[in-house]
Amino acid sequence: MEVPGPLRVLPRRYVTHSSHHGALDRFAGRDVTVVGAGQAALETAALLAEGGAAAVRIVARGNRLNWNTLSPAPDHDLWPALRAPHTGLGCGWENKLYADTPGVFRRLVAPGAVRGGRGRTPGAADHLGDGDGGRAAPAGGGRS
Repeated sequence: MEVPGPLRVLPRRYVTHSSHHGALDRFAGRDVTVVGAGQAALETAALLAEGGAAAVRIVARGNRLNWNTLSPAPDHDLWPALRAPHTGLGCGWENKLYADTPGVFRRLVAPGAVRGGRGRTPGAADHLGDGDGGRAAPAGGGRS
């Protein structure tokens, strides 16, 4: 089960995993604590804040947060590794460019723009907008 052991004794209405939710609108106006240090926890916290949760906290069980960290490289020979470099966003040169220069790509392609005859594929967090509207605060209570 994805829920940490000590929290499994709590009623299901108080403890869920991000994978159990399609929409997070039921948390609007509520005080929510997200437990985790990975991308799913961080993105869920941002979505909760964007969706109108009254307060959002992240409690990490480790000593560091893991946002788009590099997963173990696939076991490839040299030629496949050169053809599709490994990045935290997946394999391939396009992903390498996105991972190494995210600010450049954010400025080049406007949302909804069409390039090369294909529609732009939105990024996982495109819907977050430009900020949290001042709702998300570090655990210490201040704004960073």
